[in-house]
Amino acid sequence: MISTSYQAIGEICLIKQKDKKVAQAILDQYKRFKSVYYQGKISGQLRTPNVTWLAGERNTLAKVRENHCDFIVDISKVMFSKGNQAEKRRIVSQIKGSEEVLDMFAGIGYFTIPISKLTDASVTAIELNNDSVDLLKHNIKLNKVEGQVNVIEGDSKVETLKLGKKFDRILMGYFTSHKRSNASKLQSDLCSFPGTYEFLPVALKAAKKGAIIHFHELAADSEEIISKITSIASDLKVLNARKVKKYGAQTHHWVIDIQV
Repeated sequence: MISTSYQAIGEICLIKQKDKKVAQAILDQYKRFKSVYYQGKISGQLRTPNVTWLAGERNTLAKVRENHCDFIVDISKVMFSKGNQAEKRRIVSQIKGSEEVLDMFAGIGYFTIPISKLTDASVTAIELNNDSVDLLKHNIKLNKVEGQVNVIEGDSKVETLKLGKKFDRILMGYFTSHKRSNASKLQSDLCSFPGTYEFLPVALKAAKKGAIIHFHELAADSEEIISKITSIASDLKVLNARKVKKYGAQTHHWVIDIQV
């Protein structure tokens, strides 16, 4: 009866079966869980979760610890992907000294928190989702890194250019299968591809000479992404292509490290 596939977010268990009997069986067998929720489809540009309470406490807040960092997550408002832990550790290991880092899609601090807590880098964290911004600010205080992070709420295509500064490293941890938004007409003609690609021209404007950009996208293979990247800016050097995880039958989440 018990679901063999579930995701643990702190003391909350997320399952793909909308079955209260299964949910209660999970609580009976796994004492570490206090709540079980059904996880439906993710929707919209902001990738909003759809969850339904099934058993246990009616609480959508969870505390998660990973990579020596603590996060408060609200499963009804934001996603928390535990499949990217190795990628977060990899980025932290690459940072040298007091780099200036731009996180263009900060979320609740998936990369911002470990970078600011485990290195000497300073981070400018931009996030469009108001719920994520609130949790990001909370997580910054929770990890005591207020002095290293500057949080900006808004569209990174617009806010990045407003900063008027250059960065040593830029994180572009975002992808979407939806049509691109019209949130910023300012850059609407700069890129013909949707998803992360449409933000790349702005990232290049904010990159120092020699800066590293960590570019995330979905594709069957890395060459598809590299081809589109180089069609946008031919003078970029591809340093590395890494498969983060499987995302569909023939699709993978890739991160491409490129140097300006």
